[in-house]
Amino acid sequence: MYLTPLIFIKNLWTYSLVAVGIILFIQWEYLNLKHPERFSPISNKTLRCGNCENDCRYNKCKQESKKYKQVA
Repeated sequence: MYLTPLIFIKNLWTYSLVAVGIILFIQWEYLNLKHPERFSPISNKTLRCGNCENDCRYNKCKQESKKYKQVA
């Protein structure tokens, strides 16, 4: 979607970038329709925030609360 303004620049490279973007968008939509269970946190537990291993604000709070519960 961020490549759509490039359509107005008449160049082979911009047209190829837009074409690749359209192909990737179609592929994403096809895979989302074919396998919706991979993209839904209801059916895929690894997508839930509680099972995430990334170092973000939510996980820091979660880890601090676990430490507090273990100490108390």
